[in-house]
Amino acid sequence: MSGSLPHSREADVVANREAQISARQLLGLWYSGLWRLILGLPMAVGGAAVAWSVPVPSIALANFFVMALGVGFAGYGFYLSWRAVSFLGDAISRRVTYVTGRLHSQVKTSSKGAKSYYMSVGPVKAQLWRKKTFEALPVGLDCHVYYTAGSVHLLSIEPATAGEPHPSLLSFDGDPLHAWDRLRWSVLIPAAAVFGLAVGAHAMISAHPAHWGMFSGHITEYHEVHGKSTSRYFSIDSSSLEYNLSSLHNASPSAPQLDGYIGDPVDLYVNLDDDTDVLAMRLRETLYAADLYLYPEHQFWGMIWSGAPIAVVSAAVLAGFAWLITYRRKHPLPEMTDIEQRAHEAMRM
Repeated sequence: MSGSLPHSREADVVANREAQISARQLLGLWYSGLWRLILGLPMAVGGAAVAWSVPVPSIALANFFVMALGVGFAGYGFYLSWRAVSFLGDAISRRVTYVTGRLHSQVKTSSKGAKSYYMSVGPVKAQLWRKKTFEALPVGLDCHVYYTAGSVHLLSIEPATAGEPHPSLLSFDGDPLHAWDRLRWSVLIPAAAVFGLAVGAHAMISAHPAHWGMFSGHITEYHEVHGKSTSRYFSIDSSSLEYNLSSLHNASPSAPQLDGYIGDPVDLYVNLDDDTDVLAMRLRETLYAADLYLYPEHQFWGMIWSGAPIAVVSAAVLAGFAWLITYRRKHPLPEMTDIEQRAHEAMRM
């Protein structure tokens, strides 16, 4: 069958056939591991910290979205970190494994119409960045594909007729003693769901009504920031903080612009969950009060309802995995040959 094979640089193929990794491939493994570790670890820790902190308790919808994003970032950071360990483990162990099988191609089309091109042999799948390379693939050709056991990263490929790989190479699932670092979705997804369940439960358990402290002083500065919406800020002489009047946009009565009140005494009732969020303001004997000042229990229910969806979705994912495990135990896969079973397990990981 006509066509050319990508990832078939002669020096790489010769090294991999002899159970070795070329210097160029080794550098690529270190690079792939390090950038994922540098990006993934802070993302996982930062996302977890944001989600767990219940960041915006006074605004239910914003609190939900920020916590959900935190869980998502934590999960993706965990994924990147695990993949980093896989690449770095392969770079350290320098173990090569291989599979012999038929070359397949695949095209994926995004919702915007963009196409991605892939080639695969057994458990090894690689993206092709050029359409010309994809169209030249000898689809159906039997090939030896060399890859790393942990990250299942494609090293090189050659026709199966080129010769037999080195006897020390292990086929399909790699060296079990050195594949401990292989990414396992059956662990990653339930772990992320358990964390999401904990985040949602923590938000509900820590729910509390709005509470505030009172600060008095004289207004020293006022300014507005205009964009899609207008934000209003001011300062008082007894505090170094800049206070936000956003909560008083719909106050009863409506809070005035403060540029005409510079120097006037003011009493502020500031949200203790956010030390710049003003829930009420007494100015010239008039009290301007936000919803949470009049009905502090609204924050309690807002925190409950911002955590509940995250907990429910996470619990549903865990229940789905539990059902899947039970189903597979009751309905085992049909009998396979040893080679088919190892290939199937490699594809699942």
